Order: sequence, then C-alpha cells, then structure tokens
Amino acid sequence: MYTGGYGYFDLILKQFNQPASYFALQNDHWLLTGLDSAYKEWELVNDQVAWLTNLIASAGDRRVVLFSHHQLFSWADKAQTKMQSQLAALLNSKRIFAWYWGHEHRCVIYDEHPAWDILGRCIGHSGYPYFRDKFKEGTVGSMGPQGTSWRTVNPKNMVPGALILEGPNPYIPGHTDEYGPQGYVSLELDGEHLKEIVHLPDSTMIYEKQLI
Repeated sequence: MYTGGYGYFDLILKQFNQPASYFALQNDHWLLTGLDSAYKEWELVNDQVAWLTNLIASAGDRRVVLFSHHQLFSWADKAQTKMQSQLAALLNSKRIFAWYWGHEHRCVIYDEHPAWDILGRCIGHSGYPYFRDKFKEGTVGSMGPQGTSWRTVNPKNMVPGALILEGPNPYIPGHTDEYGPQGYVSLELDGEHLKEIVHLPDSTMIYEKQLI
C-alpha cells in the first residue's frame, strides 16, 4: 500500500477474479475472513459489516477467525474505536473466535478478551524493520533463539494481558540492537483443531499453541 496498492487492486485481485478487497474462505469447521480496514483507515467501508454479519449468521457452528490490517485493540499503541462500534453486535455476541492484525510493528499474543472472549493477535513484525521497544512493565522470560524472549504484561484499560516478543534483529548488520525481531505466524487447521506457530525469519519456531 506504500506504493498506492496498484499491485493488489490492479493485478492480484484480477488474477483471482476477486471483485472486492475483502474475502472469506470456509470449510466444515472454520470461517476465515479477510477484512479491508485500510481502504479508509480504521474503518470497514462499503458493505463489509453487513457482508460479515450475513456470513457469520450462515456459518452454523463454524468458528470465526478474522484478519485485518488495523488492530481491534492494543496494549502498546492507541487504537481507534470505529471498528469496535461497527462490529459491536458481533463482538458482544462472542461469535468471533480469533482476530489477527498488523499495523503495529511488533508481535503480541493476547490473552482472551474479558468482554468479547476473542483471542487477539498482533503479527505486524514481518518484513518492515521497526525500532526496538523499551518496555519496562511485566516480566521477561528466558532467552531463546537469536536472543529473543517473551515479555509477559498484565491487562490495562480493558485490554487483555499479553506476551510481547522482544530482542535484537540480527538481519540488520550494524544496527542489531536498535531494531526488534522479525518473523511470521502460521496457522495449522486440522479438522476442528487450530494450532498457531510463531516463527523467526529462518523458520525457527519460538512459540506454539494449540488453540482448539
């Protein structure tokens, strides 16, 4: 999107015969939905809310996982409340199982939200180098591969407690200690089971959890 989104709107969507910048995939157990919160920042424009509401209403007992650019809430940064307002009925119904987002350049694994029972995940620590956080709150676990560790923080301001990935970035020579660790997350779906795995760029696993 830094270059205007031409590759996405003019090439990728057309290749998939996809008429919109949001989409859904489902099987017998899961409904996976990608939302577009960036066309108009922090907002679900066009018919996304009605579209998602109808999808979930027809989803039966499938568990719902959402994906978006912007965060629903944040322990470390400010989060706008527009999407919370737009999706208030769905959030309050507790029909959304998990939500993966980026925007913040860090990796944060949240505890279950106290009101919505949703599992929030910030996974914005991939390709874009970001300055290393200097949090003082919480406790830091043992050091893992490439000097990474997980900081455990408590809830605040109605945002759940979380694990925050921290450490150096060995992929930026001469500036290793200035930038935070990068990586990616994979999801493994096996019937009604879901496992999430956090990897370093070289695919080393540093976190693994069976959510269902």
